[in-house]
Amino acid sequence: PRAAHLRSEAAALRVAFNEAFWNPGERFFALALDGRKAQVNSVTSNPGHCLYCGIVDDDKAALVAQRLMAPDMFSGWGIRTLSSSSPAYNPMSYHNGSIWPHDNAIAAAGLKRYGFASATSRIATALFDVASGARDFRLPELFCGFDRDGSSAIVAYPVACIPQAWAAAAPFMLLQAMLGISAHAPENRLTVDQPHLPDWLSSVDVRDIRVGSSKLSLAFRRTGASTGFSLLEQQGNVRVIMSP
Repeated sequence: PRAAHLRSEAAALRVAFNEAFWNPGERFFALALDGRKAQVNSVTSNPGHCLYCGIVDDDKAALVAQRLMAPDMFSGWGIRTLSSSSPAYNPMSYHNGSIWPHDNAIAAAGLKRYGFASATSRIATALFDVASGARDFRLPELFCGFDRDGSSAIVAYPVACIPQAWAAAAPFMLLQAMLGISAHAPENRLTVDQPHLPDWLSSVDVRDIRVGSSKLSLAFRRTGASTGFSLLEQQGNVRVIMSP
């Protein structure tokens, strides 16, 4: 009964959120409501988190995805915290135009949740390029939101933490999103949902995945535009399910 009550509350919250925060003019979610419950219509990366949480109505998800990946938001290195068309935009600002790897990883996972695998791959590719040029291959806490202009390096944020815990976790979330892996230990189940490797990554082996008391290893291989997987080894009776 408690679970049913919580699900009912969550469903009501989803309806209320989509009604209160959706801006038809921007075809995007408002950043906030002010003291009079009027929308604050700044275009930010925050709705990427809404995709990750699953609170976005299905008929709005494609519009949110398009807006997040539009040139004023996606710089080529990642999604900015604030649109470059905003009066407050500053690519060197901590929150008003910079790019955060952990923020992008959450948005990428949200995009994959709603079926936008190519957008997830674009973000993963951008952050892989960032890491490739970083000291010790470590993603920084954040970096400046300037457009990618053909150079091979980002414009660094001078006081960004390297290493930084959120940034260090971002590659794992990106990998999970690309591979579509999720586990449900009470039912002893591992689901693989529409795995999609980008062009630069042809294979990934993930070993010793623990689901409850079971353990397994999987191999992912890309052939053309398609990505498949196979079971390398298994200990225990965990079930592996391919989601359609």
